[in-house]
Amino acid sequence: MANPFESEKSFHRLSDQLMEEKGTDDDGERRSEGSGASVPLEAPASFVIGGLNEESPERSLSQPDSKLYNPSSNSDIQNSTRISMDAIAKRLLSENLILSALELHTELTESGREVKRLRDYFSNPANFEPQTSTGGGLQRTNSVQTFDSFDMNGSDLGDVQGDDKMAVLEFELRKAREVIQNLRKQLTTASELSQVNPAQTHEASSFEPTEALVSSAMTDSCYMPSAILPHEQRAINFLAHEYLLQQNYKLTSVTFSDEVADQDFEDWDEVGLNLPRPADLISLYREFCHATPGYVKRRDAQTGCDLNSEESPFGINNADLLQRLNNENSELLAKNEELSAEIGLLSADIEEMKLRLDIKSTIDSGAAAALEEESSSRKQKTFIVSHSSPITKPVAAEIERHRSVPVAFAKYIRSKQSTAASKDDERLLTEISSMASNADELVSLLSRCLPQIVPNVLINKREELIPLLICAMVLHSNTAVRDQLLSTLYNLVKKPDERQRQMILAGCDAFARYAGPMRAEAELLPQCWEQINHKHVERRLLVAETCGVLAPSLPPALLSSLVLSMLQQMIVEDKSEDVRMAAVLSLASVCLYIEDRDKFSQVSNVVQRALTDSSQKVIQSAQSVLLPSFAVWAESIGKLQLGVAALFVRKLLQLLQTSGINQAANEAIMCNYISSLKAVTPVLYWSVIRSGTYDQTEAIEGGQRNIASDNPVGQLIFEGDSTLERQRALFEKHTAQEWFTSWDSLDFVTRDMLPQLVSILGMLEVNLPKTVSYLIDYFQDFCRTFGHGFCVSKLRPLFTPSLNIAKNFADLSKEEQSKCGVGRATLPVYCAGVLSAVESPEDWQELRRFLRWKMSSIAEAGAPTAAVAVTFSQLCRRWSDHESLLQIVWESLPHKNVRMRAICAEVLSRLALETSGQLIKSKVVPGLVTLAADSEPSIRISTVSGFANVIQVAAQDEEMMDKVKMQLSSMFEDTDASVVSHLVHLIAQSAPTMDANFRDEFVLPHLAQLVERNASSASKRESSSVSRAAVSAALFDAYSAISCCFLSPAATADYFIPGLRALMNGLDPQHVKIAASILRDAENKLAAAEHSDLSKRGSMMMGDTSVEDMRNKMVNTFRDIKGKVDFPKDAVPNIFRKKPN
Repeated sequence: MANPFESEKSFHRLSDQLMEEKGTDDDGERRSEGSGASVPLEAPASFVIGGLNEESPERSLSQPDSKLYNPSSNSDIQNSTRISMDAIAKRLLSENLILSALELHTELTESGREVKRLRDYFSNPANFEPQTSTGGGLQRTNSVQTFDSFDMNGSDLGDVQGDDKMAVLEFELRKAREVIQNLRKQLTTASELSQVNPAQTHEASSFEPTEALVSSAMTDSCYMPSAILPHEQRAINFLAHEYLLQQNYKLTSVTFSDEVADQDFEDWDEVGLNLPRPADLISLYREFCHATPGYVKRRDAQTGCDLNSEESPFGINNADLLQRLNNENSELLAKNEELSAEIGLLSADIEEMKLRLDIKSTIDSGAAAALEEESSSRKQKTFIVSHSSPITKPVAAEIERHRSVPVAFAKYIRSKQSTAASKDDERLLTEISSMASNADELVSLLSRCLPQIVPNVLINKREELIPLLICAMVLHSNTAVRDQLLSTLYNLVKKPDERQRQMILAGCDAFARYAGPMRAEAELLPQCWEQINHKHVERRLLVAETCGVLAPSLPPALLSSLVLSMLQQMIVEDKSEDVRMAAVLSLASVCLYIEDRDKFSQVSNVVQRALTDSSQKVIQSAQSVLLPSFAVWAESIGKLQLGVAALFVRKLLQLLQTSGINQAANEAIMCNYISSLKAVTPVLYWSVIRSGTYDQTEAIEGGQRNIASDNPVGQLIFEGDSTLERQRALFEKHTAQEWFTSWDSLDFVTRDMLPQLVSILGMLEVNLPKTVSYLIDYFQDFCRTFGHGFCVSKLRPLFTPSLNIAKNFADLSKEEQSKCGVGRATLPVYCAGVLSAVESPEDWQELRRFLRWKMSSIAEAGAPTAAVAVTFSQLCRRWSDHESLLQIVWESLPHKNVRMRAICAEVLSRLALETSGQLIKSKVVPGLVTLAADSEPSIRISTVSGFANVIQVAAQDEEMMDKVKMQLSSMFEDTDASVVSHLVHLIAQSAPTMDANFRDEFVLPHLAQLVERNASSASKRESSSVSRAAVSAALFDAYSAISCCFLSPAATADYFIPGLRALMNGLDPQHVKIAASILRDAENKLAAAEHSDLSKRGSMMMGDTSVEDMRNKMVNTFRDIKGKVDFPKDAVPNIFRKKPN
């Protein structure tokens, strides 16, 4: 195939050859070969306008040939013969000029004038099959020289070898490309001119263009809606993509380039045939906005028309009009400046006259000297405010920020300082926040606010004055007046409530944003500092909230100095928990904008002080709001791992080491540290995935994963950030591998923090349910945040060594046994916090397998079993499928190992408090009944607590209670004294909380029977004295506990007193005295109850008799009066009338 410039040269030669065949001369006339008669020829625009003749290259496209555009030849054009594009295509294909034909086909397709012959040829694959040449011609060798139409100095390649030959070829290729560019430029120019108005193409080629025609074409192409051309669309796409990159909209530009897949935005030549590259979108927009109507200055696209030609009368008129408009505009601007200056002078005169009048009135009152001194000092302190430039935007927006905080997270932190406002409050907040920028807007503001102020000049309506106060403070030029207005604002209400504080805070925020950080520091912050120790809590609360509201409007240096000191003082020293909580929330907002690394230790101490506050409200606010904000700042300065996360792990470890066996005393502090560590987890994960060493360009599959944690901070950090979502997916894919490269932040998690936490679990007693629950919640949140792949590959292997049990566990020393985590909090945390973190079928199968295996290994090794029961209890609280957990226990009920059956009894006893009533009836109670019939006394003893728990949660279910009573009755008659004594001890413990009817109707009768059996066995010597003494001691404890409860008189007389009297015979002397005292109290209570009952009965009888006697006496009295007094019946109605004086 020929090289590119040869194809372009052939195309040019073909066009000249066609012109010669038609007999066309430079005057556009076709001559016949025989007669020489000339006929006008109408050539297409691509040849007539843009076709440069090599013999006359000096012809300019902007100056068309007068002969070519002679209107007199218009009549001849009607009879002309047009050279059709189809003829050109046919000639190119017949000459086998495939590349030139392809170039022509591309240009015609882009301009919307596709030729059928070319389309059919290039769409047929058979035309491009390789064909074997059968000719006998000689092949062209490297020594053959060719001439170029543009360069007569051909390159001699005969003696050039290697790099010299390559250099020559590159030079020739570069020259060829230049020629192609020139040809494309000519064709594009001609094509554009022919497409300005397709309806006028015929006229544009036949008569001389005028200004009116150009204006019409410009109007049609620029302002009238029309179908966009392909090269225009590509140009607009290129400019739009360039604008997005300039404005740093990287994600949008990438999306745009993906949608426009058929265009390369790196090369302008992709737009079209050497179109001139315009300016960027911003320059084009500004040029359009500043253009004068009626005259549009366009770029010279070499269309053959001179729009600014001096020969056009329309151009002269437009130029004159433009000049006159510019002159008038200059005059108006000058006049405007003069008027503005005059207004400024008049305003200054008015202020001076007001000042003089003020001085005169003060002199008349006898204080002239003081006023002159005050006036001079006030003039020196006057703050210069420009009246000529209105306020158009907040000054706070100009503060430089060097930190990047997630937008949604910052919005969440700041939203914690404000409460929801009603519709009336929203209206007022809008009035406060919208700043009046000139006198007209100020009048409008007054007109809106005055109707609200006039009828409501009361304490609870003074916030209506805030918009006026803010405008006056911002716009007034006198410092003393501004200080007075600020004091009025801050002391608007003596003890502002929450709603009034919100209004005042909105005013302070508006003042800081519009007045600027310097004035906020010099004028507003002193008002806060003066009231930091105010006697009223509401005023100190206002100060604390103001510090947080002003944080976005103050420079970082001021936040890390004065504002931080104020908040630290309130958090440490203030006595009100509401003030401390407000200061904590404000410090969270300050941490979003602080940048001084040297203040880290100071802020860290304040955060730790807030986390150990005496008020639970303050601790909750510090953990949920302050600590995440502080952690984000720590991450930005590289101190998150060692300065925050490691701090809480170290404190927790030190606390356990110093507590020893008394861990329950410090349980609240341990839970506080665990909650604080949980609050840092999302930020720690954010830091890990951002610093990953994985390939950022690696392709990932699947959509984004939402964090399943209940911590809202994680969702807020990742919300709307596609980069973080991609990094999270890459992290999960990277860590799911069997082996992967780690980095520093990930090494801290896997090698420092997690191993220390696992060792802490091995030191923690399992009988601290609150601490164990907090640790389970932490590990669940950690697993759901870091992902399933990371937990499987990195977290689960850390628990394996501490969960292994030696077969000779019972023979090990206590120190070696303590190293095993099975008897500690390790087992419940691993099962409920790690294995069940994600409720997937695979994890559930793994959990079931692990529980069966661990229960069997613990039973065989003789290890402590309490951790197993706690594990099932914690799983029931977090796992919805309780029936599956109970099924695991049921499968182990018939196990041969006694310890395994004991574990099942203990687990069922725990689950009786955690499951629903239906499962208790169908699974728990039948399992306990089965184990209660076991031959081993220890198994029967283990079920006693389970029945007690069932009574506690299902006392109203008669069917279930009948089963429990039947089983307990058999236990009261058990031949093993240990079972009976354990049952009685449990009754003594649960007596205060036991159901009254169950106690009076079931427990007391069985206790009385047990006392009699124990006494009779002593006389018959059916059991050992030790067993009888143990049962007697348990019965004494039970009667002592029941004596403190309210008993019915019938139960006291029938069961309690007789049973206690019989028990006294078998007690030791020390217990006999106590029992006698309890018996006397019971008898006294019974006697008092009987006396009270008799008194009530007697009073009721006496009450009935006295009422009857009184009624009879009144009836007899009226009868006597009627017999003694004789007066007419008509006088009866006048009895109750008032006698006249």
